[in-house]
Amino acid sequence: MVRIVREQNARLRKAVESGDLSLIQLYRPGLHKRVTELLQAATTNPWLVFTAYNLFRLAYGKTLELMVNDAIQIDPVASQGFEHLGGANQADWVGLGSLAGVLYDLTTEAGAESHMERFYGERMRIVTYDPPW
Repeated sequence: MVRIVREQNARLRKAVESGDLSLIQLYRPGLHKRVTELLQAATTNPWLVFTAYNLFRLAYGKTLELMVNDAIQIDPVASQGFEHLGGANQADWVGLGSLAGVLYDLTTEAGAESHMERFYGERMRIVTYDPPW
């Protein structure tokens, strides 16, 4: 899991740092559209930059989660160990086999503490990523 998160984060981070948002557009088209609309609107209302930035952070994390899940699905070992859950009020993955019942959440280092405070945090492992901001 950690290896896959690092690989996929490096891929997404490199794209974003070069100004390429195509992965976000591919995985989260609605969020991509909203961020680009907000950035366009920010040309006349600079306060919208803050809203666009916060939405972009969400889009990055959600895109990374889906990229990691795709990579897990094609990995012969990891595909046997994790089931994607995602969504509100639940972990991102649950372990299978010898990892059965262990929950996994993907977040930044800064978000790790708040993730552990969730109602399911006692049975959860946090896997962190380093975003480009």
